[in-house]
Amino acid sequence: MKKNIGIIIVLALSITGAGLFFLIPESGKRSGPGSLRLEDQIAAVSVRTVEASEDVLEDYIRLSGDIEAESTVQIYPDVAGTLSSFLVRVGDFVREDETLARVDPSRPGASYSISPVEAPVQGTVSEILVDPGDTVSASVPILKLGNLNSLIISARVSERYVNRVKTGQTAFITIEAVPDRTFEATVSEVYPVLDPASRSMKIKLTFSDLPEGIKAGMLAEIRLVTDRIEKAVTVPSTSIITRNGETYLYVVKDSAAIKRPVTTGLAIDGKVRIIEGLAAGEAVVTSGMNMLSDGGAVQSVGNRGEKDA
Repeated sequence: MKKNIGIIIVLALSITGAGLFFLIPESGKRSGPGSLRLEDQIAAVSVRTVEASEDVLEDYIRLSGDIEAESTVQIYPDVAGTLSSFLVRVGDFVREDETLARVDPSRPGASYSISPVEAPVQGTVSEILVDPGDTVSASVPILKLGNLNSLIISARVSERYVNRVKTGQTAFITIEAVPDRTFEATVSEVYPVLDPASRSMKIKLTFSDLPEGIKAGMLAEIRLVTDRIEKAVTVPSTSIITRNGETYLYVVKDSAAIKRPVTTGLAIDGKVRIIEGLAAGEAVVTSGMNMLSDGGAVQSVGNRGEKDA
């Protein structure tokens, strides 16, 4: 009886050992091409990656400006007196030498002929500065004429940005009255002196092509490009780690995270330029890197496109 029990125990151990042999894969054996060993899969950190891309990177500043007539002329009366009447309204187009208003120079006890105010140039009445019955003088303008066929944008740049602005720079303009469209303009004039009250510098921008539907007096939102870098290697800003004075990121290669020190440059709109340490096309970790160590096993759970990054 004891002998039979011993045989049964030996057989049971043999069967159990055989079962374990089939359940546990051979150490170091992969279940498929490029996959991790079972023990590595258990220890691998799940990460998301994106390929470093080669882009055109533009730095810019945002401003607000007013759309104005490129040339504006202030109209003055020839004599002092009472403004008796206007013969034009805002928006009227007038020709050179056309009568715009009449001034009565008469005084108590003296009567004089009405003096006409004539247009020195042709243009559109953009603003009337006084009302009939007001007292006027030869040193104060009564209205403005402008060339509304040629519009510009007038804007002011804060003191902190003045050294980044120069003539010839490109700007992209959006206007609330013309939705879903972006217009291109160029910095045509930079004033050399700052306004001491506002600590800002005035600039003027000229439209590349004068678009329809835009009128003087409208508000323009300006995206002024101050720097442009061609073929810049960029990564999402979320992939950059700065710790203990060191800037680095993690690159995934052969299912392992490789710590890569990098030199960064311009950072704009969620993208960072990599000056040294990375090439376009390399897979960069964008999330999950806080659990990584150099050479540690990783398992990608999907790549992130630039829009998601």
